[in-house]
Formats: sequence, C-alpha cells, structure tokens
Amino acid sequence: ITQPLASNRWQLVWVQSIEGNDGGSIFEQPAVVYKPRSGQEYRVFWNFATGTDKSYLGPSRYMDEICFAAIYRF
Repeated sequence: ITQPLASNRWQLVWVQSIEGNDGGSIFEQPAVVYKPRSGQEYRVFWNFATGTDKSYLGPSRYMDEICFAAIYRF
C-alpha cells in the first residue's frame, strides 16, 4: 500500500507478506519515502518478521531492523 502526500514528495508505504503453511510467518515493512527531486530518493524503513521452526524463516524466527537508503539517479 502506498499513500502519496504533499505533492508526491512524501510517501507512506506498507508492505506485508504472510506465509500460510503450518506455523506460518509474517514479514512487514512500513516505510517513509522522501523525493525532493526527480533523481533523488530517501527511504527509512523498518523490517519486522516473525516465524516458527516450520516456517520459511526457519530457526531465526525473528527479525527487527531499521534501515536508511539514499538513491541517486543520473
């Protein structure tokens, strides 16, 4: 889901993936995107995942991280 704000310079983004096998797992990635110019983009996003021993995530079962990305296009 993407929601553009303020003349599309700011965007709120939500990505969610659910694995439906025995035990299952969930991956979520909410983000804020800022595009000051056509060739620049800055993203701050949070990766969060949970799972069980039988899920695709396997023994890790848990992930929680905040990331920043700066993208420049020429």
